[in-house]
Amino acid sequence: MIIAMSPLGDIFRARIRQFPSLVTCTTIDWFSEWPEEALLGVGRGQVEASGIDLENSKDGCVEMFKNIHMSVSAKSLEFADQLNRHNYVTPTSFLELLASYKIILETKRVEVGQNKQRLVVGLDVLATAAVEIEKLEIQIQDMAPVLEKTKIALAETMEVLSKEKADAAVEQAIVAKESAAAQAQEKEAAELKADAEFSLS
Repeated sequence: MIIAMSPLGDIFRARIRQFPSLVTCTTIDWFSEWPEEALLGVGRGQVEASGIDLENSKDGCVEMFKNIHMSVSAKSLEFADQLNRHNYVTPTSFLELLASYKIILETKRVEVGQNKQRLVVGLDVLATAAVEIEKLEIQIQDMAPVLEKTKIALAETMEVLSKEKADAAVEQAIVAKESAAAQAQEKEAAELKADAEFSLS
């Protein structure tokens, strides 16, 4: 900025007109690093302006943002020293970090809220099911003596039916035997009748 406002700036602008590639092939780093106090102040201001409810964690979060930004700056210098490639960490990067944190926090709060609601609904369903199961268990306990009596009565009825069935089978055998004897007698009578009619004719 000093060059642009001094007589040397006129020479610089004239050279740019003659050699445009001087600008297009050059990277000018206009930014200087923010001190810790500036990062903390801007961080607090952005957090308060964004309306993020961090309760008692606001100072800790702002400190975390500052540490992240400064650690990335330090690692970028190491990166440049080792590989001779520059990664520019600017104040805009810090502001983008705060904006990204706000977006992620709101997204996660919605997600956690939905999961919490599903969990509450599931717990309500389980509680209702537990009450219904308890009622059914009481009904089963109340009906157990009646069921036992019914089982005893059913066993007695089955025994009676079994005896009656056995008696019916004996009677059926007797009836079948008598029926066979009657048929034999009827056949014999028919033969005698036929002989008698033959003799008379």
